[in-house]
Amino acid sequence: MYVGSCAYAPHGEDADALWLTVTMLVMPLAESSRIEAADWNVPGYHDVHLIEDYAVLWGDEAMRASLPHVDDVPSFVRDARSDIRDRGPRHRPDNWTQVVLDRETGANAFVFPVHDAEYVTGYEIFDDQSNLLCLVLAACEQRTGQGL
Repeated sequence: MYVGSCAYAPHGEDADALWLTVTMLVMPLAESSRIEAADWNVPGYHDVHLIEDYAVLWGDEAMRASLPHVDDVPSFVRDARSDIRDRGPRHRPDNWTQVVLDRETGANAFVFPVHDAEYVTGYEIFDDQSNLLCLVLAACEQRTGQGL
């Protein structure tokens, strides 16, 4: 997994204690030559959960394994947020956590900070035989006067 990030200082905290926030995430699932040759002109999907300043990347199976959700927030997200904040130091590249939601199937979720992201979307890159080659997520900030 490759993660693009930028640093920010949380409001009301030490300006020198920077956090890394995820802006782009790429999960290659095949050889780079196959990924490069694939059609990247695909529509985004919007089933990435944005909860406050955190995003959750998960599939349908993982979402069902985490039910019920209290106030639209899965309980594991609260724990993941605490885990991310408690692990420190803040300025580190692996500022996210992975949670296994169903040990039998391996269904899991990634929780990562996306400070100031107003929009989180993802892309699935397939080859001509419908094999999933790569997952890409982008956390975006919508600029005034511009569309997404």
